[in-house]
Amino acid sequence: MAPTGGPTDKTGPTIKKTTPITGTTNYNKREFKFDFSEFVSRTTFESELSIEPNLGIRYSVEWKRKTAIVTFEEQLPDSTTIIITVGGNTTDINNNKMGA
Repeated sequence: MAPTGGPTDKTGPTIKKTTPITGTTNYNKREFKFDFSEFVSRTTFESELSIEPNLGIRYSVEWKRKTAIVTFEEQLPDSTTIIITVGGNTTDINNNKMGA
């Protein structure tokens, strides 16, 4: 008899760590990392990613296992507060939403 694989995953992903940490000031790099508790749907992450204010600076998203790396193509302006939000409709690979 083959193993059952355990109970069905019904828990959504969580963000375990961000780089820089929330509330960081005077951050002068172009890269922001989001470490998740489990594998995340890349499509839902990218559609739920919100960056305010819109500075007109292009960015890319790269993945390293459970980590999303958002890299801006240009240096971010000095003395500007940037808010990067990952929306609650981001799902894991089993379609469980964050916070569920």
